[in-house]
Amino acid sequence: MFPADALHLQGFTEQVPDPENRVTLSASLDPFGVRLPHLSWRMHDLERRTLLSLVDASDNFFRQLGIAHLEHVAFLREGTEKLVGQLADTFHHAGTTRMSASKSGGVVDVNCRVHSIRDLFVCGGSVMPTSGFANPNLTIAALALRLAAHLNTVLN
Repeated sequence: MFPADALHLQGFTEQVPDPENRVTLSASLDPFGVRLPHLSWRMHDLERRTLLSLVDASDNFFRQLGIAHLEHVAFLREGTEKLVGQLADTFHHAGTTRMSASKSGGVVDVNCRVHSIRDLFVCGGSVMPTSGFANPNLTIAALALRLAAHLNTVLN
């Protein structure tokens, strides 16, 4: 619990796009013989430095106004591995069927068509090349409308 005269600030940052942060199939099998997913995820130092910059800029702003100062949390200065243990997720999963110009860079093309499968389209957060902090629902809805317009043009 924080004292009544304290304000707790929470910072959010988006991750650096990293094609190595992905879900692949492992060699391990589930009881039905289906390959299990393998999650590869890492954080970069840029995210830590971004949060540190946010804290420093906010502290400077509050000090200039003469109303407060921020106490820095130690893990922001101790390196990325210390920060990972302090993270919370906003659970906006995205990117498992990434959109890209080529098959080597992702699963679907700019029109959400699966590379090399003529009549298969995928639409949703999974086609986003990167994931942001903000809720992606409106972006997903816009993507679905865009795909619907494209299919209407192609099919008619």
